[in-house]
Formats: sequence, C-alpha cells, structure tokens
Amino acid sequence: MPLLIATAPIAGSNPGADLFPQVIGWLGAMAALAVVGAIVIMVLARRLRADDGDEPDGLTLEGIRELRRRGQLTDEEFDRARSAIVDAARRSASRRTDAGPKHAPRADRR
Repeated sequence: MPLLIATAPIAGSNPGADLFPQVIGWLGAMAALAVVGAIVIMVLARRLRADDGDEPDGLTLEGIRELRRRGQLTDEEFDRARSAIVDAARRSASRRTDAGPKHAPRADRR
C-alpha cells in the first residue's frame, strides 16, 4: 500500500504572493491593449465617416453633374447616365405603386 504523506504549508509562506505581481502585469498589458484597440477603432470610424467631398460618387444626378463640370464626363456620357438614373427611379416608383398595400384596409368595426 502506498504511503500517503500529508504536507502542510510552511508557516509564514504565501504561495499566492509570488503570483500577484504577474497577474497585475498581465492585467495591465490587457488594459493597455484594450485602450490601443479602442483608439484604432475610433480613428478608423472617423475616417470612414469623413465626407471627403472631393470625389463625386457618380450614382446620383448631382454626382454626374459634378463629373461633367470637372470634365470627367462628356455631354453624351452625361445624357446616357442621366437617362439611366431617371429610368431606374421611374421603375422603382412604378414598382412601389404597383405593389400597393400589403394588406387590404380593414373596415371600421363598431
């Protein structure tokens, strides 16, 4: 039969005392990493939200007008793009009109 020996902690020793500085160091490192991550996210979000205003998107009438004004579109290209935008808007409007209400209106119940 194996001999079991019970060991008792030595009086005055605290095994957790050696671990405490390491835990504090790792917690500090994680906190610093979280702060740096938050700063990076804030900077990226600010850049994404920034309205450059320098580059027109070309997907709106105002955008293609600006491209034509800058000379990046010829009058013929402008007319084709404008027609395409207007036609798409008309098709979208007619789909909304054709779809009508999803449910028939209810009669008032008294």
